[in-house]
Amino acid sequence: MNDQEKVNEVFNECYRRMFKQSEPSGDFEKIVSSGEGRMPNFFMGYYLSDENQDKIMEEVFTELKVKKYRQGGIRSGIILGSAPSSNKESTMKHRKDYDKKLKDFLKQRKVNQRSNEK
Repeated sequence: MNDQEKVNEVFNECYRRMFKQSEPSGDFEKIVSSGEGRMPNFFMGYYLSDENQDKIMEEVFTELKVKKYRQGGIRSGIILGSAPSSNKESTMKHRKDYDKKLKDFLKQRKVNQRSNEK
């Protein structure tokens, strides 16, 4: 496994665990495969405290034997990437009508894909 594959594995494992433990709980594989992960700011619809995010990252770094000098950059990438929101109030605001927003987004995405195929 090369270095980039290892980093990808760490990101994916952190996201899997974070979304599983978030409120509401999410299945990261389903979020990606359904297209939800392409919706702008989808991660704002899920809440997980900073403390729990840090705990998950530490567990994954230990299990996957991530070198200390790599952890800071990976941690920043995960937090600034698509980790669940650590602000519960913002998540609650974002969750309002979330299912409708998601349905509309996926419907429009499907229309766009059909248009691109023509």
